[in-house]
Amino acid sequence: MPQMSDDATELDLRRSAARIEALEAALREVRPHPPRTRDYPDPTPEMLDGDPLFEAIWQAIKGWDISRHNDGLYSGPTGNDVRHIYDAVRPAAARIEALEAALRYYADPNNYSGYGMYELARAALAPEQDK
Repeated sequence: MPQMSDDATELDLRRSAARIEALEAALREVRPHPPRTRDYPDPTPEMLDGDPLFEAIWQAIKGWDISRHNDGLYSGPTGNDVRHIYDAVRPAAARIEALEAALRYYADPNNYSGYGMYELARAALAPEQDK
């Protein structure tokens, strides 16, 4: 194999470095990571200070390994992961809370509504009232 001059070796290294930089730039364009602030907002201070739904989600997922970007890299969950789930389930949880409040209202015999609402509400709340 012929010996390369120092100038030729340096030129070859520069070309290789340029190719590597171009490949890395192309890879970033093909598989960009989404900005964390858009996809995974930080939890609010209220969430961190005793929100029961936030705490329940944290307790459920704190042992998980999560891959946030489908890149094969996993790590433990963070508050941002809990917030992502929280934002998805909170509207349904709010509707359930409103329904439970209505049922408690109608289950009170002092709030006469007729049409069997008292009996319906008492039956729906029966498991809770047995506690």
